[in-house]
Amino acid sequence: MDIEIISKEEIKPASPTPPELRTFRFSILDQLTRDSYTNILFFFSPRKQQGTYLNDVISQRSRCLKESLSKTLVPFYPLAGKIKDNLHIECNDDGVYYVETQTNIGLLDFLRKPENEFMNQLCPFHPDSTELLSKSYPIMVQVNMFYCGGIAICLSASHKIFDGLSVSTFMQTWAATARESTVQINPSFISSSLFPSILDMYQDSPPVVSKPQKNEPKYATSRFVFDSSALAA
Repeated sequence: MDIEIISKEEIKPASPTPPELRTFRFSILDQLTRDSYTNILFFFSPRKQQGTYLNDVISQRSRCLKESLSKTLVPFYPLAGKIKDNLHIECNDDGVYYVETQTNIGLLDFLRKPENEFMNQLCPFHPDSTELLSKSYPIMVQVNMFYCGGIAICLSASHKIFDGLSVSTFMQTWAATARESTVQINPSFISSSLFPSILDMYQDSPPVVSKPQKNEPKYATSRFVFDSSALAA
């Protein structure tokens, strides 16, 4: 599989964050969480659209994803900021790191035997990349366009602010916005008021991913496949 980077940019919120919300404080639970990124991939099969050129479909989807992400960042304003230290996120509307790529194979061909190394290419950064040590984005996104018109969207989320439920809420909101749904999801960021942070806890520690150690144990990856009948059951 060959993958070509088409563009790199930062998607900013559709409207600016109010001045009183410019500082998002971590809760003590966030402070104790290890600095690391978790990659989650979502695959979308191509849709048959008669009389429409594939390039036009890809262009239309690309525009829709960027515009809907920009709108989604308004209620999820901390995600468009930068992690400054172990105490807070500066909600400066710098934007989400956003990469768009094009592959030379079809989605079904890829999914028949998705090798781990190829899967890593669909993410903004390789999990072992030293570049991650300098990143301070709460989230990063890579949108991969397959030759057939299928799409793989990778959300790379900092575990400092995201858990499984918050990832699900964010992706549901982005999806609803993309399809112009009337469903309203209004997130609340109140964890620091429930579990106040400790001001001097690692305050000067840089917001980076821990460096791998020479004697770290080796890990193996397993893949579990559930077909449609199993999911229906």
